[in-house]
This record gives sequence, structure tokens and C-alpha cells, in this order.
Amino acid sequence: MTAMSNPTPKLSQIRRNLGYQIGMLGFPRLRNLLRVAHYTVGIHPKYLLRLLWMITSSFVSWPLRLAEKLFYGRKIAQTQIKHSPIFMIGHWRSGTTYLHNLMTQAPRFGYFSMYQAIAPDCSLIGHQWLRQLQ
Repeated sequence: MTAMSNPTPKLSQIRRNLGYQIGMLGFPRLRNLLRVAHYTVGIHPKYLLRLLWMITSSFVSWPLRLAEKLFYGRKIAQTQIKHSPIFMIGHWRSGTTYLHNLMTQAPRFGYFSMYQAIAPDCSLIGHQWLRQLQ
């Protein structure tokens, strides 16, 4: 029996996976973390690093949120949405990503990038910083 080799993942794959993992943890608002702080009393040690990331990202993104609100808040509030949005909801592996990719190719549709979905409160100001995760 031959041993299967485990190929070393490419750097782009590692960065994509890292971006995905960070996205799953998100950039939570500090007040939301404080609301659920009482749940962290019995946190398992293997999740402490995730909790630390969430707290750190909350502090790091706070100035970006504030700057975005100051620079773009009024313009965002005054924006009129002309057409009803389309929401794609589906079971995993059902083709929603494929449909999303098709729709992003059509100029009549607007869409969120992964980074805008991860940090919606600071995606305009922090887009260059967030693109480093790509």
C-alpha cells in the first residue's frame, strides 16, 4: 500500500481560506460582543483564540466604522433604492454561488463582495485594508 502524499496548499489557497475563516468570525460591533459577554464565562479553551480575534477585530474596525459614518453616513441615508433587491437563499451545494457568479457578470445587477458582507459598517473606508485578506 502506498502512502498518499499531502500536497502543500498554495499561498493563494491559504489566504482564501484565511479570508473565509475571518469572514465566518466577522467584524462584530463591540456593543454586540458586550451583550453576549455572559455566554463566554464557560468558553472552551480551544475557542479562546476565536474570541480574542473577535474582540481585536471589533477594536480595529471601530475607527473605520466611525470614519465611514462621518464621511458617508448622510449620503448612504439619502440613497434611494430604485428596484427591489434579489435575495438568493439556498441549501449548500445547490448552485447559489454559481447563480451569484452569473449575476455578477450582468451589468444590470449590483452585488456585495465578500468583504462588504464581512464588514458592512466599514467596507467603504476599509476596502483597501480588507482586500489584503484576498
